[in-house]
Amino acid sequence: MQQVKNMMHQIQAAANPQLALNQMLMSNPQLSQAFSLIRSMGGNPQTTFYNYAKQLGINPEEVLNSLK
Repeated sequence: MQQVKNMMHQIQAAANPQLALNQMLMSNPQLSQAFSLIRSMGGNPQTTFYNYAKQLGINPEEVLNSLK
């Protein structure tokens, strides 16, 4: 969870958030896979997250609450 929080903070603090995200995608294969999954499931990150969490038997709201 801390790794996700750190990435969120880096993107939010960047002068160019899109550039920061692109650099992360190029240097982090797991993040790149996540974006590929989102694209393959219709392009909506929220829907993808909820559906994938349910497939894994995880309550998506608990994950979101832990990121706050």
